[in-house]
Amino acid sequence: MQTTLICFVLFVLAFNIYAQFSPDNGQILVNNQGSSQHLVSSDGGIAATNGQIMMKHTGEVIYKGPAPRPINQKGSRRRKRQQPGEFWLTNSMYVKMPVEDVKRYAQEQQHHYILLHPGYEEGGVWGSQDPSVARQAIGSDWLYNAQSSLNNTHECIAVIDTGVRKTHTLFNSPNRINRTVDCIYGGPSCTDTTVNPTLYDSDDDCLSHGTAVASVISANSNDGDSLHGISTACINSYKVFQTIHSSGSSTCTTYLNSAWVVTAIQAALANGDRIINLSLYTNCLNQSLCDVTHAVDAAYDLGAIIFVASGNDATQGQQKAPAHSSKVLTVGAVDLLNLTHTSSYQASGPTSDGRIKPELQAPSGLYTIRLHTLYTAYNGCGGEGNWCPLNNNGTNNGFWTIDGTSISTPIVTGAAYMLKKQLISYGVASPEPGLIYSWILTLTNGLQITNTTGAGLLSLGWRQCTFMWATLSANQYIENNFAIDSSSDSYGSKRMDVVVWWPEASTQTVRNQVSLKLKSPQNVVLAQANTPEQVWQKITYVQAGNTRIPSGTYVIHIDVGTLQPSASNVRLLLTACTRPE
Repeated sequence: MQTTLICFVLFVLAFNIYAQFSPDNGQILVNNQGSSQHLVSSDGGIAATNGQIMMKHTGEVIYKGPAPRPINQKGSRRRKRQQPGEFWLTNSMYVKMPVEDVKRYAQEQQHHYILLHPGYEEGGVWGSQDPSVARQAIGSDWLYNAQSSLNNTHECIAVIDTGVRKTHTLFNSPNRINRTVDCIYGGPSCTDTTVNPTLYDSDDDCLSHGTAVASVISANSNDGDSLHGISTACINSYKVFQTIHSSGSSTCTTYLNSAWVVTAIQAALANGDRIINLSLYTNCLNQSLCDVTHAVDAAYDLGAIIFVASGNDATQGQQKAPAHSSKVLTVGAVDLLNLTHTSSYQASGPTSDGRIKPELQAPSGLYTIRLHTLYTAYNGCGGEGNWCPLNNNGTNNGFWTIDGTSISTPIVTGAAYMLKKQLISYGVASPEPGLIYSWILTLTNGLQITNTTGAGLLSLGWRQCTFMWATLSANQYIENNFAIDSSSDSYGSKRMDVVVWWPEASTQTVRNQVSLKLKSPQNVVLAQANTPEQVWQKITYVQAGNTRIPSGTYVIHIDVGTLQPSASNVRLLLTACTRPE
């Protein structure tokens, strides 16, 4: 008798980008004088003349040219009702077939064979430190407090994780959780309870991982200011970890299938979410063959800002999906009480094609929400991996200590929410994801870029900033004039950070060549960056003698060399800021 081996595969077909950004060029100059406890306010007069907007605030914002905006963000294709296992985001399908057929299809150039790998990470126990210590480490509270006067963007952050315990006190009054859905048993939309009414479950009832992640992003202050999150963002929770619970047992386990992650990313985009937190990883290494990598790349093209955990397996040069994507920012971790020490468990780069990973770091080791306190083991909710359904056991005011890149990642995600909100207040109606990426990488404290630290620890604080976006062809260059007035900077900026970031597909084998130079008002080159095989360049210039940067017009020069063969141009997103440290 002959036996046929059956396996699951994912076919990815060639597809067009569903949305693109406006090719318009633009520039913003921001003068945010005073200490980092002050913010350019949101009120003031606005006058429009010949396409220019000049906004007078406590500082000054000058905007030239139309703001970049995503076109047709939810996709332009008319499509039939989606079936389970079909993914419009990556133009792929998840199928079950005999191995001999897989081999035949894998040899055809128009198909990709992808093995779906399970993988998950769990939080460990660290020191009992509350989130205020992490907020102090990145200097975020001044921005959190100052933005209370700004209009809310009405934008939620998609947390793709183990679900969220939405009844917890830190998520209610004021409310933080907008929606909770199950992307395992909820069909393509993650909301269809008729697909499997018995197993549909959007709650965090096993690991408490997603609940902790959500609280780092935006817990309220019901249990004191020291425990509130980085931002005030609302949360949309997409559960992708299957909870497996044996009847009569108090324990549970979780399992992750990458197809569920793709489903969740799709559902988040369809819902309008444009900031995504992925504190998870799969075991897929090959960037061309990872379904989640294809999904996050496509999500960026639709206007999403995506932050991914670097991973906790302490590997080097083995970045997994989706951390190895070129269109996400990957976040590593430093010890909360020793910010110069990279956490020993952090997975580091480079990627298989030589790119720097992670791009930056944030603190980890926090005292955060747990579904149960450490003192309730007697009722079946006393430890990680114990069954804790919403209607049976657990608590709505429990806490725990947790560590890992899973926790450093939402710190950056919460900060990105505030920075996006800030750019909108400056007049950029729909900031491109790459502009947020370049600003975040500008606001890091590293003096060197490595595959351990990336650009360094996130540090929110700036004096004057310039933002620019432009589309260039091969062998072209563009310059940005950055006028610095040190006499009005009473705190004395001693450092300037400049970052240019550009989008490229993770599957590219040849990278676009882009270099960066900073010139003084006397046209002397102060610093330059031309690291090959990257999708961003950074310059950090520190004034000699630890003195303030002299006044004058500094020139930021971006040179585009050769482009990868299929590219006719490259989109450049630039940020430069003077900073006090």
